[in-house]
Amino acid sequence: MGFGSISPIIRECDFSDRDLLILYSDGIKEHFNLLDYLALFTGETESITRGVLKEFGKKTDDACCIALKYIK
Repeated sequence: MGFGSISPIIRECDFSDRDLLILYSDGIKEHFNLLDYLALFTGETESITRGVLKEFGKKTDDACCIALKYIK
């Protein structure tokens, strides 16, 4: 069970072909250098989510990860 209230923030952005959007819960470590893990983000969305959970998932918390690729 989470703590505190959440206020959604609405943002708009433009996506280009093959852009990647990753959404994850607080069970994923919040600080990591993306440049150290570029290979992790080049595969299909299923392998990306599995990699994020394996590499950055906290051992003491549950985690959720969704990866979406924009394809024209």
